[in-house]
Amino acid sequence: KQHNKQLQVSGSAAVTLNCDEALIASALENLLRNAIKYAQHTISLTLKHGDAIYIEICDDGPGVPNNQLSKLCEPFFRQSDARDRVSGGTGLGLAIAKNAIIAHGGSLVLSNKPQGGLCAIITLPIIKE
Repeated sequence: KQHNKQLQVSGSAAVTLNCDEALIASALENLLRNAIKYAQHTISLTLKHGDAIYIEICDDGPGVPNNQLSKLCEPFFRQSDARDRVSGGTGLGLAIAKNAIIAHGGSLVLSNKPQGGLCAIITLPIIKE
């Protein structure tokens, strides 16, 4: 509400995940903050589960040039002058988020939506004992 943007949540993942809650919460918070920051109007959060937990966070912002997508999770990388130090951040958030997810055996994939905007797709394995 503070940013005049809407968060749409869909799906569910009613499973127990054995994880470091603080690390995963930090990763999700960073991805959501970025989506809120760069969205024009809408951020969507979709939850699914099967053999793993799938979390998709998308915005309707400008997206990122395709040749820079793979660099977004590199420490200190900023996509453009619009995402510089003056606008906040150090360029570490996505790197930390990705490392937290990888530490749990998961993956983080960033992609542009065809209609505009960026999506972060998180996959976290469900470890059955």
